[in-house]
Amino acid sequence: MSDEFDRLWLKVSHAFTRTYDVLTCWIPSFEELNKAISTNVFGIVTLEDTIEEKIGGGPHGYGDPADTTIREEEHYLFPRMIWKKIRFEKCCDVTDRYYECVNEAYYNPNRNCKNEETAMFKCKAEYYTPEKMDEVEKECISEYVKLRSKFRETGSEEDSWKIKMMLLEPIYDKLRQYEKDGMPKEELDKIRPGYIPPKEQ
Repeated sequence: MSDEFDRLWLKVSHAFTRTYDVLTCWIPSFEELNKAISTNVFGIVTLEDTIEEKIGGGPHGYGDPADTTIREEEHYLFPRMIWKKIRFEKCCDVTDRYYECVNEAYYNPNRNCKNEETAMFKCKAEYYTPEKMDEVEKECISEYVKLRSKFRETGSEEDSWKIKMMLLEPIYDKLRQYEKDGMPKEELDKIRPGYIPPKEQ
């Protein structure tokens, strides 16, 4: 019985050692994470302390406002932000002219709006180069970090809403502000995405 137990224990320990070696090889921070979990007896460092330092803390528990680091998962937000900045800021005029032409052309926008479409694609092509993309990405990261720091400092729902709108569509933030200012519903519907003006009788 003891021999079978010893053989089973050797297999389990060998499998655990191989798994640990693979994790430490592919995940550089796994060893630090293991230390954070295992060395909590003497109060040196704990996993809770690590989470509190990186995610929690701050005046309202949302993190340190002075922290400017970007977590790995936050990098997935920036491609969408880059596209929106180019669409709604850098090339806003030519893009709006193209969509206005499309709404007016109705049945044959490809033929009637060729010049507007060419101007829109030319403007966007200027920014979809490695040098320009790096500049736009730095602008997006800077704006995001500033807004995130403000939200961490205030903890207000308004700042939280601004962050969500930064990651979604800027037009919705404008719509919300117009609605708060008392704009009539008919005027709001005209500037909503996907609005098609009625045909004239």
